[in-house]
Amino acid sequence: MGNEILLNRDYYQDVAAVGLNYNLFDFGIRKRGLDIAKADDKQKEMLLLKDVRDLKLDVVDLYGETLALYKALGIKRQILELQNELFSINKRLRNAGELSEIEVTNSEIDISETRSDITELENNLSKRLSEFSYYTNKSYAADNVEIDDFPESLDGEDDMPDVLPIGNVARKREEDNHKNPDKADNKTAKLSIEKTIKQSDYKKPAKEDDRDFDIENSLEAKTYDLEILKKQKEYEIQKRANFPKVSFDTRYNLYGSDSNKYFDSFSDIEQRSLSFRISTSFTMFDGMKNINTVNKRKLEVEKLKVQKEMELAELKKKYEQIRLDAENSFLQDENNKRTLGLVNKNLENLERLNANGIIAKAECVKKKLELLDKKQRLEETRIRNYVNRYKLGVLNGNGVE
Repeated sequence: MGNEILLNRDYYQDVAAVGLNYNLFDFGIRKRGLDIAKADDKQKEMLLLKDVRDLKLDVVDLYGETLALYKALGIKRQILELQNELFSINKRLRNAGELSEIEVTNSEIDISETRSDITELENNLSKRLSEFSYYTNKSYAADNVEIDDFPESLDGEDDMPDVLPIGNVARKREEDNHKNPDKADNKTAKLSIEKTIKQSDYKKPAKEDDRDFDIENSLEAKTYDLEILKKQKEYEIQKRANFPKVSFDTRYNLYGSDSNKYFDSFSDIEQRSLSFRISTSFTMFDGMKNINTVNKRKLEVEKLKVQKEMELAELKKKYEQIRLDAENSFLQDENNKRTLGLVNKNLENLERLNANGIIAKAECVKKKLELLDKKQRLEETRIRNYVNRYKLGVLNGNGVE
């Protein structure tokens, strides 16, 4: 009966069997299933690379914003110190009748505004540091954190750092403390960058006809190509789901019996049989279910193709914006560095002139305040330029061979 052999005698029986089944022909369904598994493995690798790349882009943005706030806060505190000094000078000049009350009041207003700016900067810096805590699993406070600056340029091979957000932030300070425990600084947290990326991966933006970025070779394109391949294979499998399947199976049986006791039949396994069979199976009618599923799979393939075009168009727009920003950064970089150097030189000159009594104290403080305002804007521009060029390098290096 079926796969079992029943004898027409009244006694206890047992049977042990070993079977083997092999699919001889299924119109390529099994092969396509293997192709799906291989594509899925490659797709996971692409997604990992894409996540790492996106993490670099996100972290360098966050690091740039945090560094800009950190520098702005330091400059604002210098400005507040100078404004307090100017306020004291103005009060003495007012008492001497050389300055009006309006000028003194304006000095107080400036101090009040700067204090508000400092409070706002501290709040924004604290929020950015809390975001960094998500990556580093460390706690930072705006009043006791030290943030490493970006390198001055990307021109040398060792000047291109990689922002490492996980496990490596504050590592330099921890290593220094380990080497010099007597000089360890356990109160100040440190955010830093590490020089691990080769300069060859980061190049100056090329001309219109010679760009490094290949949209069709991007991680997004590769990921979508693999997803489309998987869906295409699923579509082909579904089309063949009702096709005949030819299979081969064999079965080896061992029989035992005893007319008196059931358990004695196990020790009496002597009869054997071996069978071979080639069979075919197919679905004659499934109520149009498979046709609807095939149409659904086909629509999924077409939908993915449209989504790929949309994703690549968005990526191209993002790259173009970064490229234009980076090109502008290259144009600004030299002039920005030269201007920043002149500002710092002028601040030193003012200190020297004031120390020698060549320039009035109040005039010296006012000029310092003007120069510090310029320095803040220049520092923000320098950080923004560096971030733009770094992001361009990351995107240019995202092709997959």
